[in-house]
Amino acid sequence: MDQKPQNTLPKVVEVVPEAMRTPVYANAFRATFTPYDFEAIFAHVSTTNSVREGEFEARLTARVVLQPVLAKRMLANLKEAVEDYEQQFGEIREVEDDLHERTSSEKE
Repeated sequence: MDQKPQNTLPKVVEVVPEAMRTPVYANAFRATFTPYDFEAIFAHVSTTNSVREGEFEARLTARVVLQPVLAKRMLANLKEAVEDYEQQFGEIREVEDDLHERTSSEKE
């Protein structure tokens, strides 16, 4: 019997460095930009380790610098993911808190 060679694509093996295998948690986010790139800054904000009452301690958990075209793609992908999430689990509601008010007023 004559067997034809199968068209097979090479396997893609993704190597994930040990430091990136464990996800990081963030409950705060800020984006900044220059004419050349966008920066996404993720942090974990906590009041439990604060020295003074009413203070927030923010620990940087990740900082990602993106090309503008990738930032735009990421926005579209995240928008689609949020829409799919809300279809499956219901509307995501904003939680108004002191931290949200402080970070919003800093931009004004």
